[in-house]
Amino acid sequence: MSTPTVLLVPIDPGLEWRTAAAPLVPDGLITSDPEAAARYGFPRQEIVVTGPESADPWVAWFARRFPRLKIERLPVESPARLAEAWARRGSPDVWPVWWSTRELKVGATLSAAAGVTQLAALAAGRATAIRVPVGLSALLPGVLADQAPTTAVVLSAGPRSEREAAPTAFVTGLATSLSVWYRTGVRALELCPEPNVPEGGWGIAWHKPAAFAVWWQQAADILRRLFPEIRLGWPGIAPTWLARHHGGVPEEGFTPDDIVERRADWVGVRAPWRGDEEIFAVTGGLRPWEARRRWPRHLLMVTGFGPVDAGEPEAQRAAQCLRYIDLLQGLPGVGAAFTDGAAAAWLTPDRVSAVARRIGERPSYSVASN
Repeated sequence: MSTPTVLLVPIDPGLEWRTAAAPLVPDGLITSDPEAAARYGFPRQEIVVTGPESADPWVAWFARRFPRLKIERLPVESPARLAEAWARRGSPDVWPVWWSTRELKVGATLSAAAGVTQLAALAAGRATAIRVPVGLSALLPGVLADQAPTTAVVLSAGPRSEREAAPTAFVTGLATSLSVWYRTGVRALELCPEPNVPEGGWGIAWHKPAAFAVWWQQAADILRRLFPEIRLGWPGIAPTWLARHHGGVPEEGFTPDDIVERRADWVGVRAPWRGDEEIFAVTGGLRPWEARRRWPRHLLMVTGFGPVDAGEPEAQRAAQCLRYIDLLQGLPGVGAAFTDGAAAAWLTPDRVSAVARRIGERPSYSVASN
């Protein structure tokens, strides 16, 4: 069954916008009425909100009223530029407007055990991004605003591994901590990282990949009603070899294309490796390239990269990670990359500074919101 396309155009000058849009959506609906857009083909339709900056609030309006619908934002200043912008919608060089991909941002995931030490190292080295578990500390938003005000933040949250959590209960427990971050302008949230291992909910909150997909969608619906501008990432899935090591299950079935395509604002990717060779293997460091092939129009976040063997010399781990960052810069549409676990220890202030010096400005891309 095909997906109906609805183009929501500005009211003024409505005739000019509809005339410009007519050849672009010959079999869909062109309207200035958001209610009509929401009804047309419900709930299968894709709604494209076009127009200048004044049309931005409609994206949040749809998210609040109809959280299950797929909404795309296509910024266009005038009817004369609509055809040009529309032609670029299918281009792999089109990424979301809410996160710049001009420069690859690099940092680490803060852990409960070493959060203060990590934060000091990252701030001293001027890291460009930090990944933070939502409930790590209520003081962190203020600390980050004071010590690293320009650092991009990606949040992560999942059910506690020792007990089952229905979507409503999960969001209820998350809402207070998330609202603190939300008030500071943080929007990106990876919802339930690594759901195929026990620490990510496997065997407790869900027992089948399909059950996780249902749980994720229900939690996403509630979150979007409470936080209309939240940008939810489909979580990074642990590669099969690592999942089995931690008592989990293979990754197959945990990334259903239809749900990721329609419901996720971005896609998280886990890219750990077990040695120099696996940096260049599809089971390790090259997992983001496979994700780019699979989802050419989604923003990617590498939510965990680096060697998993803590016994490797730190200098060797550092060399591997620096090589990988150089490699990752060539992949378009990656918003940020984070080390975590054993890999994060290499990220000393001097090395953070070295990363910052090595990362140059990447090509500029057009914008379109998922």
